[in-house]
Amino acid sequence: MSGVPAAADSLVINATTRTFTLQAPAARPAPLVIVLHGKTQSGADMITRTSWPLIAKRDGFAVAFPMG
Repeated sequence: MSGVPAAADSLVINATTRTFTLQAPAARPAPLVIVLHGKTQSGADMITRTSWPLIAKRDGFAVAFPMG
């Protein structure tokens, strides 16, 4: 199963820009898992230090890594 490559994006909520990386599957609609990081980590850390990207690709769901 091939998915869409992960892409950085942002949303503006109440005049505050929120950034995140999203890995979306090719087939839609799909479930979404939001992976939150700890205080000293970043969304990029969660992409490289966890198995979420591989699991999402294997099982066909979207996964978002917000930068908090």
